[in-house]
Amino acid sequence: MRRTSPPNDSVPAGMSPEQENSSLPLLLAMSGAVFLVALGGWYLLDDEPPPPPVPMSAPTLTVVEPQSAADENKELLDEASPSPAADGADISVELPDPATALPEDPGLDIESEMLKAQLAADAEIFLYPEDQSALHYYGNVLDAEPGNAVANAELDTVLAQVSQTVSAHLAANRYQEAYGIAALVAARRPGHALVVNTQQALDERTQTLVEEAIALTQSGDDDAAVALLAEAERLPGHSADYFVAVRSSIAEIQTVRSAAEADRQQRSQLEAEQAKAAWIERIETALADGNLVSPDGASARDLLAEDNAWEAEALELTGTLMARLSENIAAQIEAGTLASAETLLATAREIDAEFDGLDDLATRVESEIITAESARVAPLDELVRIKMVPARYPRRAEDRGVSGWVDVLFTVTTDGTTDNIEVAGAEPESVFDSAAMEAVRQWEFEPKVFRGQIIPQQSMARLSFVLSE
Repeated sequence: MRRTSPPNDSVPAGMSPEQENSSLPLLLAMSGAVFLVALGGWYLLDDEPPPPPVPMSAPTLTVVEPQSAADENKELLDEASPSPAADGADISVELPDPATALPEDPGLDIESEMLKAQLAADAEIFLYPEDQSALHYYGNVLDAEPGNAVANAELDTVLAQVSQTVSAHLAANRYQEAYGIAALVAARRPGHALVVNTQQALDERTQTLVEEAIALTQSGDDDAAVALLAEAERLPGHSADYFVAVRSSIAEIQTVRSAAEADRQQRSQLEAEQAKAAWIERIETALADGNLVSPDGASARDLLAEDNAWEAEALELTGTLMARLSENIAAQIEAGTLASAETLLATAREIDAEFDGLDDLATRVESEIITAESARVAPLDELVRIKMVPARYPRRAEDRGVSGWVDVLFTVTTDGTTDNIEVAGAEPESVFDSAAMEAVRQWEFEPKVFRGQIIPQQSMARLSFVLSE
């Protein structure tokens, strides 16, 4: 490219119109000079200057749908409408034909337009303002002479610098800025790498966002999916119809997911009902078989202790178990198996200490145990003796040289004296009975304490009568 002045490094390639306002005085001064030179040439060549070129509106990029979403999304979409991301359309830019975009201008001064283009390029006014940019002027020349080798070469040089700006925009995710530049370039060079790369970057970004939104929808995170889809819609270059189709596909995924969730909940509820019925049946069988607290793991008590959510059923069955336990405790009291009754009572209290009737049963068990203990004939060595009076040997037996023994049954009262004295056995009979009973009547003991209570205690002692040599 012919350069008439060094590049202006203060204006980056592809800058926005706002950024280029600072260069406007310089551009106006150069444009004025160029215009005077061109005007002088027109007057030398012809009496009337040629009409100005018709301004060309900037075309827009038309972006087709991205390729299909990830294969992992396919299963949920089998019964849904095809995703718009799976159309398989070529990614291309639909642009107006440069040959028909502007009418031919046979009066265009090629040399003047080339000079304007070169001055704008030297000032790095590549794109903006659009009607004063190097792209604009080179475009005018190529509209008139598409085969102009110099204009083509110099425009390629300009676009190479603009491509760096577009690459920077894409790297920083400034897609709108990159798209705006690509749209201007596409009007002149539809197949230029700048246009293709911008289109590809937008397609890839859109496809990534749509695929992530679909994946989030499948996993149930609808809010995050909506946010990603909104971000995709803000990207330039895709038609509204495309996103209508995407939203339709996502809605169908949500429908399929909701149906699957409803089916899962129904299955879970059915399984829970079946498990509850089986659990109730096992408990009722244990109750019927009398397996109230044993064997371990299969008793009604253990089954009711299992961790589950069936509180109402557990409460009802616990009531049934407690009623059966109360009946068994009462039966054991009647049978005199007090130790078993007491053990079963303790188990019942562990299950439900507030159950009606347990306190009465506990009183009965305690009373029966004390009565049984008091009636038990305790060996004499279990008692603490305070006073022991020996029996007097009967004179008649002594005179006759008779020896023998007497078993005396008696009760140690709550004050430690003896009562209810009677002969349980003797040898010989009736010889030593009175002497033995009289001796026991004078004995004294410490009162018997049982379960924290002073109780009368029955006991028995054998008194021996033997003559000394």
